Amino acid sequence: MAALAYAGFSLTMATGRLAGDALTLRWGAVTLARRGGLLASGALAVALAAGVPAVALVAYLALGAGLAVLIPLIFRAAASGADAGPALAGVTTTGYLGFLVGPPIIGGVAAATSVPAALLLVVAATGTVAVGAGALAPPGAGRPVASSSRRRVRSAA
Repeated sequence: MAALAYAGFSLTMATGRLAGDALTLRWGAVTLARRGGLLASGALAVALAAGVPAVALVAYLALGAGLAVLIPLIFRAAASGADAGPALAGVTTTGYLGFLVGPPIIGGVAAATSVPAALLLVVAATGTVAVGAGALAPPGAGRPVASSSRRRVRSAA
């Protein structure tokens, strides 16, 4: 069953990456990242709480779908600024640091408590994606209209 969960996770991750551009155009990077983070967090929480292999398998499918577009969105946001090279290097370095540090932390917590308790760290981490998704907004998005154009409108009245 574990092999099926990993295969399903990988399949939905690949499918999500292929659909990522269309989803980004439809919902925008911030909304897509928020929904993905919430989906991933909720899916892993359900898998841990259910304790039923079939439910966990479906939850891992949703986990892969939720996480699929996050890295491409982060890379796109990092590359959109004037200093794309250093920004991409920082994002990549941070990602590798997570790959190196995350498993030992989760393993240490699992040794001290249990695997499900340790995986709650992953639930929390994926949940924080929804909180930090605003950082993925394109430069200039959501900024108010320039004050000079407001003055012109007021003076014309």
